[in-house]
Formats: sequence, C-alpha cells, structure tokens
Amino acid sequence: MSYARTLLQPADVQIARYYYNNRDRLVSSSTPARRPKSGQRKTGRSEWMRGQARKDLMKLGEFAEYDLSVVSRRTVPDPHRTTAMEANELRLWDKCAACHRELGTIAYRYYLTKRIERYETRAYLDPNSDDETGSFVALRRLIAILLQERMMLDMEEAELKAVGFDGMFIALGRGVRVTGFKEEMGWSTEGELRAYREANDKTARSEAGSSEGLPVGDPNE
Repeated sequence: MSYARTLLQPADVQIARYYYNNRDRLVSSSTPARRPKSGQRKTGRSEWMRGQARKDLMKLGEFAEYDLSVVSRRTVPDPHRTTAMEANELRLWDKCAACHRELGTIAYRYYLTKRIERYETRAYLDPNSDDETGSFVALRRLIAILLQERMMLDMEEAELKAVGFDGMFIALGRGVRVTGFKEEMGWSTEGELRAYREANDKTARSEAGSSEGLPVGDPNE
C-alpha cells in the first residue's frame, strides 16, 4: 500500500488543501524515525523528515512536480501582507473551498473568473483605498489567490498533492510571483493596470462604433 493512501481521501475536490492539512500525518507514516547523517544540512528534524517523505512519494509517483507561475517559490512570507489582509485572504480561501464543493468544477471556474474581474475593477477604480484590505497590493494578492485556484483546476491529482504537501498557497502567506501574474492578467503594477484597462476600453469603443450603421437584416429570414 502506498504511503499517500494511508490517508482517507477527501470527499471534495480540494485535494491540495486536504494534503496540506494532513501532511504531518503523512510524514509520520512514511518516514522512519532517524536523524540526518553527519555532514547533511542542519535543518530541523521535522523539516528533514518532510523532505525525505517528499522524495519517497515522488519516487512512488504519488507526487509530481508542478508549475504554479503566480506563486513565489520563496518560503518567506510576503512582507507587505498585514494582519488584516491575512484574515481577509483566509476568508476568501475558505469561501473558495465552499463554493467549489457547492458549485462543482465548471461553475466554480466561472465564479473565479467573475470574481477576478470584480477585484480588478476595484483595483483600477480605487487603488488608494484607505481600507488596507482594499489597497492595490491587497487586491492584487486576492486576485492571485483566485488565479491559483483556477490554475489548480487543470492540474493532475499527483501535482495537487505535492502543492498541498509543500504548503504552496498564496492564501497562507506566499508572495505573488510578478512575472507569472502579469502573464495571466496583462498587468502587475498600478500604471500597467491603468494602461491595460484604457486600451481595452478604447478597443471596446472602437468595436462598438464600427458596428453602428451596419444593416441588421430581416429577422424573419
């Protein structure tokens, strides 16, 4: 029996979150209680055991390497994240899990897209909000959380397990990888967002203007 299957499988599709919540149990069931050999990097016992378990599970094919382009690989928490932002992000993260269970994957993907659009509009219209949870940086982090959720909908189960085991979640404090965010959204700074939205608005007006005066045709034909 594989190590990962010693855990009960989640009833919903939030596999990554499930493996994050249960990774200590997974480590204890998969790694013998031994200390690092002399000369190895001096890390804490639990960190060393987690690394060994990850290697074992990779070899078994239970885990797979993944690419989450919007999430920073650095384990240091985002220094711009305040206590209020943290609480707000965790509320959003919990709501995402509930919506995923309730809506199913197809409708959940649509929900994520529409919510991303709403946060982008807020960041564009009021980037200097006095409310720290509504600041440009805070809203960009919320968008990144939703982008990560949407990306994970297209990942394989083994990849999702590894994401959870690694704790690779923006909602838990990881930083936003600017290059990946910009690839997904078309902007990353306030100035880039203004230029992006103004260009889109100009295109929309141009398309609307070009359609005026065109013959509609007989609807009965």
